[in-house]
Amino acid sequence: MSPTTGDVSLQSSLELEGCSFWWGTVDVPPPLSPGRPPPGFEEPAQALAITLRVLRFDCENITVLDLDRGPITLLLELHNNIVPTEECRSTANRTGYWVAHTLLASDEGVLNATHTLGLPSYAANLERFSELSGSADAMVDRWSAEGYPESEVRVERDEFSNRFSPAPHRIFWSDGETLWVGDMTWEGAGSAGSRRALAGSFAEPMLLSEVSDPIAMGSFWFTDATASLSIKEYPSGACEGSS
Repeated sequence: MSPTTGDVSLQSSLELEGCSFWWGTVDVPPPLSPGRPPPGFEEPAQALAITLRVLRFDCENITVLDLDRGPITLLLELHNNIVPTEECRSTANRTGYWVAHTLLASDEGVLNATHTLGLPSYAANLERFSELSGSADAMVDRWSAEGYPESEVRVERDEFSNRFSPAPHRIFWSDGETLWVGDMTWEGAGSAGSRRALAGSFAEPMLLSEVSDPIAMGSFWFTDATASLSIKEYPSGACEGSS
């Protein structure tokens, strides 16, 4: 069904507080992109590149559905191989449009909540190590989804403390029938405007495992951050009007 009009049966949110997080991105030619849009959406016809993005959140607290707990670590993977219909577009300035592919978490309650919200979630073991490299503080993050090999990334940090609000993300995901639309906003202090190096080796179930190995990416990191994902569910697989 084409995502054009429809009724919302569920409105909910996922709130993260007291966070440090990083994201890394890599661009790939459209013919090589492993990511696909949800049913009813099209791929960009003239795109020069498709972006894959991975984000890791280490937060003091998460609130989702009736769950309130912490600390929590989440890893989210997105791609932007999607053209939203007019009805699915946001009126917020600078909004980027993304598709959720992978969410990893080690907390069973959080996994149950994200499954309820239709997110493609996996139980995972997520670890963090720190090492010094010259004047930069480098973080080494390792994780493995249950039943899959291990992934590892090394992210450089520095002492930048700019306050920064990344552009809003409108994120889509679907189980083939129901469509979910989540609007993510955030704010934090960190390497805002100063791209840091990220190098990683990625394993299934992540899309990045299908691109190349290892991967060198540009990244940003943030501390003293909050993030909010406002979610709407459309059982018919169809968006309502823009918002």
